[in-house]
Amino acid sequence: MTLTYESNLDDVSEPAIRHFLRSKTARNARFRSTISGLIVCAAAIIFIFRERDAVVMLIGGIVGAIFGATINYFTYVPTVTRRIRKHMERETEGKLPAETIYHFRERKLICDHLGTTIALSLTDLQRVTEDVERIEICFGSTGLCTIPLRAFESPEQKVTFLEQLNSEQGVVPNP
Repeated sequence: MTLTYESNLDDVSEPAIRHFLRSKTARNARFRSTISGLIVCAAAIIFIFRERDAVVMLIGGIVGAIFGATINYFTYVPTVTRRIRKHMERETEGKLPAETIYHFRERKLICDHLGTTIALSLTDLQRVTEDVERIEICFGSTGLCTIPLRAFESPEQKVTFLEQLNSEQGVVPNP
C-alpha cells in the first residue's frame, strides 16, 4: 500500500517537536531552565528588597524562586515548540505544501518527502497511537512519524494501512 498526501508546515514540524520533547536532552534543558528561573527570580527579589528586613528578603526570595521556577517550567514546551516550528518554516520556505509518500518495503516504513527518503525498520517499532488529528508511529530514539488523519481518503484506507503495518511488523498496534 502507498499513502500519498500533501503535507503542510504542521505535518513537517509535528514529528520533530514530539520527538525532541520526549528526548533526554529536552528533559535536561527543561530542568536547567526551571533551576535558572528559580535562581534568577530569587536573586532579583532579594536584590530589590536588600534594604529591608532579613525576613522580608527571605520570604521575597522564596516567593521569587517559586514564581521563577513555575514560569520557566510551564513556558518551556511552548517556547521549544515555537522555535522548532520557526526553524522548520525557514528550512522549508517556498517548498510547502509538498507531496509526502509512505510505503512499505523489506520490513521498513519508507517516507519520501522534499527529495529525502527515510527508511525506518519495523523491527524498531515501539508503538502506534492515534489522536483526533493524526496517527503517531514511534520508533523510539530511531525516529517518529506522524501521519495526519486527513491523509487517508476513508476510514477503510486507514484500517488497511494499520493492518499492513501490523502484518509487516508482526505486533498489533495501539490505535
